[in-house]
Amino acid sequence: MPGVNLLHWNIWLSYISDLADWFPLIVFMTLNRQKKRSYYLLGTYLLINSILKTSTFIILNIERVNTLPVYHVLALSEFFFLFLFFSQALGWQSWKWLVVFVIVSLNISNTIFLQPVHEFNSYSWAANSLILIVVGLFVLYRIYVDMEDVSLHHYPLFIVTSAVLIYLAGSLFTYILGSDILSKEAKSVFHNAWIIRSISDIVKSILLVAGLWVLKRN
Repeated sequence: MPGVNLLHWNIWLSYISDLADWFPLIVFMTLNRQKKRSYYLLGTYLLINSILKTSTFIILNIERVNTLPVYHVLALSEFFFLFLFFSQALGWQSWKWLVVFVIVSLNISNTIFLQPVHEFNSYSWAANSLILIVVGLFVLYRIYVDMEDVSLHHYPLFIVTSAVLIYLAGSLFTYILGSDILSKEAKSVFHNAWIIRSISDIVKSILLVAGLWVLKRN
């Protein structure tokens, strides 16, 4: 009996994930000025992500050129805005810029010396994701400590942080094995493992829509 064609699912889910960030961005744009100001780092992340990922979607379907350079920019953008968003939630002020400087410098060094722009920068993505997961868990801990009497599913920051953590955790496996996954023919579950990243990205967007909608209604 023929097996499931994972490659087709991989391609379609990748297309959907490339466009999925537009939906929470649309909800963000409907927020009032005060709520936008509180979540402007997340909104900027969604805007840049949406533009860059949609650009790769269009380029791949028209020109069929290597779009991996965009992922080097995406890695920097994702870390920069999500780290600052989490730092804002935790009230970190002074040394957060030192962390940003170090990680951005390491990302650029990786691009220059280890994984050039036409290769997938799996080292940068994996390191960035690990750091963001740790900081995101600190945010959840702070929420549990400070907001014990609030129903968590009615608390926007909890939903948003959970969405990002699910995305990061689901993507980390793909990032760690990124070079092998992208350099082999997609004939097995392992070499279709990019599907894990696509699904986690779609789940992230759905939960971000829910979190921002709760913020809008509060």
